[in-house]
Amino acid sequence: MSTWSEPRSLSWLTCACMMLVLSAGCSMNDEARASGAVTQTVSAPADDAKQQVTKSGAVASRKVIRKAELELQVKSLADAQRTATDVAKRYGGYVVSSERRGTDSARDQHLRVVLKVKADDLDTALNDLRAIKQGESSERISSEDVTDEWIDLEARLKTQKALETQYLEILKGASKVEDLLAVQKQLSEVRAEIEKMESRKRFLDKSVSLSTVTVDFEQPAPVVRASFVAIGDGFKQAGADVLNVGGATLVLLMRLIGVMIPMVLLVFLPGFYVGRWFLRRVGALKLPVKAEAK
Repeated sequence: MSTWSEPRSLSWLTCACMMLVLSAGCSMNDEARASGAVTQTVSAPADDAKQQVTKSGAVASRKVIRKAELELQVKSLADAQRTATDVAKRYGGYVVSSERRGTDSARDQHLRVVLKVKADDLDTALNDLRAIKQGESSERISSEDVTDEWIDLEARLKTQKALETQYLEILKGASKVEDLLAVQKQLSEVRAEIEKMESRKRFLDKSVSLSTVTVDFEQPAPVVRASFVAIGDGFKQAGADVLNVGGATLVLLMRLIGVMIPMVLLVFLPGFYVGRWFLRRVGALKLPVKAEAK
């Protein structure tokens, strides 16, 4: 019985693999035709495309990622941040990040807010943000067409899922351990590829449905105006500076005295007396030498 079962199993596995290859080829041809059909749909006549134009001006059948960058001068950064948060919520989005720079009121302050809004409402959201500007402004709007990548992912996903189904059918009929391991290995590779493409497709869908808006708010430094009150404040500040500088000078002198007293007592005075004793000793030795010379 064993002499006939093994060749029969091998021939069965060979036939299954051949069927898998042929089915994959047919599936790829079907996907190519489907891709061509989708491409034809994308390149439909202008009359059909005009019926699918949305509020943002993008054709609904295409996958377009839109981004906007704004630089606005505002009177209050706190009010600007609240407005940006309200705009994000109003148009079905959310605030991604908020970063504030500059804490000194005498200098310009900056606030960067990154938010997401629905792609169809991008233009309206930008108008709401422009409404709070109080000075200069600049903006940049960019678009990226990812239709071809999305169609390619869709076709490849269908092919990989068809392969997954065929591997599952082969796995049901496999009886030998080595056959099971080989099919499971191929199945895991196909599944990993499917998950990778699905993740990329979800990212594209999310990027297309939600546009990114980066707003740099700037609050200019207040203009200084001369007045009697300002002059009086200036004199007060000058007097405070004199007192502060005088107090700091006295503190510095006291610290120097506190440092010099131990140095005088422990270093200079002993050194003075040692030097004096040494000089007297040298002088005492020179006197007998001069007397003998005479």
